Amino acid sequence: MNAPSATTSTQLLPATGDRRLSHINHLSKITCSAIVVSFVFVVLLALPRNSGVLNLSTMEAEFLARNEGASALCAEALSKLENASGGDTIFQDIHDGDMKKVHYDDTRLIIEPFKNDETWIVVTGSPDDICSFSVDFQVPGKPGPPPVPLRLQLVLVKSLETVTKEATSIMAVFYDPTGTLAEPEMPLNVWYGTSI
Repeated sequence: MNAPSATTSTQLLPATGDRRLSHINHLSKITCSAIVVSFVFVVLLALPRNSGVLNLSTMEAEFLARNEGASALCAEALSKLENASGGDTIFQDIHDGDMKKVHYDDTRLIIEPFKNDETWIVVTGSPDDICSFSVDFQVPGKPGPPPVPLRLQLVLVKSLETVTKEATSIMAVFYDPTGTLAEPEMPLNVWYGTSI
């Protein structure tokens, strides 16, 4: 089979009308990308410092270190758990495809399966100043637990469709601080708080 022949750049360009449409589509994509990047940057600035989600530059880290809002966000997240209906927050476990029931009792999280036939309980220690808990899922009855304790980071999320309502959801993002399953800053799993 013969190798493809080299083509000139004029052969690859579309007709004039098509070229304008192509440029408009390209500019639309650039504009959308700029909006997304701007939104992501604002969200990243709102994350608690040292959350493990980011490797921040020195300037960003210093900015966030001066931001005392991290402890306020932690208090808000813990308050959301404490004030959940019936005292329990139900999370959709994205990795396992099931639900977990989480109860916060002022010092620790108590995690159990929800609406399935499993019977196990995980009890964490106290949170640190950025709402991070150490979680060891190696307990009797828990199928396929991770081989190492994980770090559970509570995160508050404001949906774009609910911004005007000031509605905030809570998520639990899991990391492996040991680096056994993934790099310590890489999320392993996400639990999303539901309104069940």
